[in-house]
Amino acid sequence: MRIIRYGLAAFYLLFVVLVTLLLFTFNKFSDSMIGKKTIADAEYNISTFKKGDLLIVSNNSEIKVQDEILFYDTANGKNFLNCEKVIRIIDTNDSETTYVIRDNEFISSDYVIGTKDHTVRIALLGYLYSFFTSRIGYLIFIIIPIIVYFIFLLKKYRYDKKKN
Repeated sequence: MRIIRYGLAAFYLLFVVLVTLLLFTFNKFSDSMIGKKTIADAEYNISTFKKGDLLIVSNNSEIKVQDEILFYDTANGKNFLNCEKVIRIIDTNDSETTYVIRDNEFISSDYVIGTKDHTVRIALLGYLYSFFTSRIGYLIFIIIPIIVYFIFLLKKYRYDKKKN
Protein backbone atom coordinates (compact mmCIF):
# COMPACT_ATOMS: atom_id res chain seq x y z
CA MET A 1 0.00 0.00 0.00
CA ARG A 2 2.86 2.35 0.84
CA ILE A 3 4.51 1.75 -2.56
CA ILE A 4 1.28 2.66 -4.37
CA ARG A 5 0.92 5.85 -2.32
CA TYR A 6 4.52 6.91 -3.04
CA GLY A 7 4.09 6.01 -6.70
CA LEU A 8 0.95 8.14 -6.99
CA ALA A 9 2.64 11.00 -5.15
CA ALA A 10 5.64 10.82 -7.50
CA PHE A 11 3.35 10.72 -10.54
CA TYR A 12 1.39 13.75 -9.29
CA LEU A 13 4.60 15.66 -8.53
CA LEU A 14 5.87 14.92 -12.05
CA PHE A 15 2.51 16.09 -13.45
CA VAL A 16 2.68 19.35 -11.46
CA VAL A 17 6.25 20.05 -12.62
CA LEU A 18 5.38 19.29 -16.27
CA VAL A 19 2.27 21.50 -16.36
CA THR A 20 4.09 24.32 -14.57
CA LEU A 21 7.01 24.05 -17.01
CA LEU A 22 4.60 24.26 -19.94
CA LEU A 23 3.00 27.37 -18.44
CA PHE A 24 6.34 29.09 -17.74
CA THR A 25 7.46 28.54 -21.34
CA PHE A 26 4.43 30.17 -22.97
CA ASN A 27 5.18 32.42 -25.93
CA LYS A 28 3.15 35.49 -26.87
CA PHE A 29 0.56 33.24 -28.56
CA SER A 30 -0.04 31.12 -25.41
CA ASP A 31 1.72 28.02 -26.69
CA SER A 32 4.69 26.41 -24.98
CA MET A 33 8.09 26.83 -26.59
CA ILE A 34 10.91 24.65 -25.28
CA GLY A 35 14.14 25.18 -27.17
CA LYS A 36 13.33 24.97 -30.87
CA LYS A 37 10.11 23.00 -30.32
CA THR A 38 6.68 24.55 -30.04
CA ILE A 39 3.89 22.65 -28.31
CA ALA A 40 0.40 23.71 -29.38
CA ASP A 41 -3.11 22.36 -29.62
CA ALA A 42 -5.15 22.43 -32.80
CA GLU A 43 -8.27 24.42 -31.98
CA TYR A 44 -9.71 23.82 -35.45
CA ASN A 45 -9.21 21.32 -38.27
CA ILE A 46 -6.05 22.47 -40.08
CA SER A 47 -4.85 20.67 -43.19
CA THR A 48 -4.37 17.04 -42.03
CA PHE A 49 -4.53 17.94 -38.31
CA LYS A 50 -7.80 17.47 -36.48
CA LYS A 51 -9.34 19.58 -33.74
CA GLY A 52 -7.94 18.50 -30.38
CA ASP A 53 -4.62 17.19 -31.69
CA LEU A 54 -1.46 18.05 -29.77
CA LEU A 55 1.16 19.37 -32.18
CA ILE A 56 4.88 19.31 -31.42
CA VAL A 57 6.55 21.40 -34.11
CA SER A 58 10.32 21.50 -34.66
CA ASN A 59 11.52 24.88 -35.85
CA ASN A 60 15.01 23.84 -36.91
CA SER A 61 14.38 23.37 -40.62
CA GLU A 62 14.96 25.69 -43.53
CA ILE A 63 11.64 26.61 -45.15
CA LYS A 64 11.52 26.39 -48.93
CA VAL A 65 8.97 27.32 -51.58
CA GLN A 66 6.08 24.79 -51.74
CA ASP A 67 6.59 23.74 -48.08
CA GLU A 68 3.47 23.78 -45.94
CA ILE A 69 4.08 26.00 -42.91
CA LEU A 70 2.27 26.22 -39.60
CA PHE A 71 1.78 29.81 -38.52
CA TYR A 72 -0.32 31.95 -36.22
CA ASP A 73 -3.21 33.62 -38.00
CA THR A 74 -5.48 36.27 -36.53
CA ALA A 75 -9.22 36.74 -36.96
CA ASN A 76 -11.49 38.90 -34.79
CA GLY A 77 -8.60 39.62 -32.42
CA LYS A 78 -7.98 35.93 -31.68
CA ASN A 79 -4.84 34.00 -32.63
CA PHE A 80 -5.11 30.47 -34.00
CA LEU A 81 -2.92 28.04 -35.94
CA ASN A 82 -3.16 27.81 -39.69
CA CYS A 83 -1.33 25.83 -42.38
CA GLU A 84 -0.65 26.99 -45.94
CA LYS A 85 1.83 26.39 -48.77
CA VAL A 86 4.59 28.92 -49.30
CA ILE A 87 4.42 30.53 -52.74
CA ARG A 88 7.38 32.89 -52.42
CA ILE A 89 10.04 33.82 -49.84
CA ILE A 90 11.23 37.39 -49.31
CA ASP A 91 14.32 38.09 -47.19
CA THR A 92 13.28 41.27 -45.39
CA ASN A 93 16.48 41.75 -43.40
CA ASP A 94 19.10 39.66 -41.58
CA SER A 95 16.76 38.61 -38.78
CA GLU A 96 13.39 38.40 -40.53
CA THR A 97 11.92 36.62 -43.52
CA THR A 98 8.50 37.15 -45.07
CA TYR A 99 6.57 34.25 -46.58
CA VAL A 100 3.97 34.79 -49.28
CA ILE A 101 1.02 32.39 -49.13
CA ARG A 102 -2.38 32.19 -50.85
CA ASP A 103 -3.83 35.36 -52.37
CA ASN A 104 -0.50 37.19 -51.90
CA GLU A 105 -0.85 37.24 -48.12
CA PHE A 106 2.37 38.06 -46.27
CA ILE A 107 3.38 36.15 -43.14
CA SER A 108 6.28 37.37 -41.01
CA SER A 109 8.76 34.79 -39.74
CA ASP A 110 7.77 35.81 -36.18
CA TYR A 111 4.40 34.14 -36.76
CA VAL A 112 5.75 30.94 -38.34
CA ILE A 113 6.40 28.02 -36.00
CA GLY A 114 7.62 25.39 -38.49
CA THR A 115 6.78 23.14 -41.39
CA LYS A 116 4.09 20.49 -41.55
CA ASP A 117 6.72 17.85 -42.35
CA HIS A 118 8.52 18.49 -39.05
CA THR A 119 5.39 18.22 -36.89
CA VAL A 120 4.48 15.36 -34.57
CA ARG A 121 0.73 14.90 -34.10
CA ILE A 122 -0.72 13.20 -31.03
CA ALA A 123 -4.46 12.67 -31.41
CA LEU A 124 -6.85 14.12 -28.78
CA LEU A 125 -4.06 15.06 -26.32
CA GLY A 126 -4.49 18.71 -27.32
CA TYR A 127 -7.74 18.86 -25.35
CA LEU A 128 -5.90 17.84 -22.17
CA TYR A 129 -3.01 20.22 -22.88
CA SER A 130 -5.45 23.07 -23.42
CA PHE A 131 -7.41 22.30 -20.25
CA PHE A 132 -4.45 21.74 -17.91
CA THR A 133 -2.68 24.91 -19.07
CA SER A 134 -5.85 27.00 -18.71
CA ARG A 135 -6.52 29.03 -15.57
CA ILE A 136 -9.41 26.85 -14.43
CA GLY A 137 -7.57 23.59 -15.14
CA TYR A 138 -4.48 24.71 -13.25
CA LEU A 139 -6.66 25.84 -10.34
CA ILE A 140 -8.60 22.55 -10.18
CA PHE A 141 -5.75 20.09 -10.68
CA ILE A 142 -2.75 21.88 -9.15
CA ILE A 143 -3.66 24.68 -6.73
CA ILE A 144 -6.71 23.20 -4.96
CA PRO A 145 -5.17 19.71 -4.33
CA ILE A 146 -2.03 21.32 -2.89
CA ILE A 147 -4.11 23.56 -0.58
CA VAL A 148 -6.23 20.57 0.53
CA TYR A 149 -3.09 18.53 1.23
CA PHE A 150 -1.56 21.44 3.16
CA ILE A 151 -4.72 21.79 5.32
CA PHE A 152 -4.71 18.02 5.90
CA LEU A 153 -1.09 18.18 7.09
CA LEU A 154 -1.86 21.12 9.41
CA LYS A 155 -4.77 19.23 10.99
CA LYS A 156 -2.65 16.11 11.35
CA TYR A 157 0.16 18.14 12.94
CA ARG A 158 -2.26 19.75 15.42
CA TYR A 159 -3.79 16.37 16.26
CA ASP A 160 -0.35 14.81 16.82
CA LYS A 161 0.71 17.77 18.97
CA LYS A 162 -2.41 17.52 21.19
CA LYS A 163 -1.88 13.79 21.51
CA ASN A 164 1.64 14.25 22.93
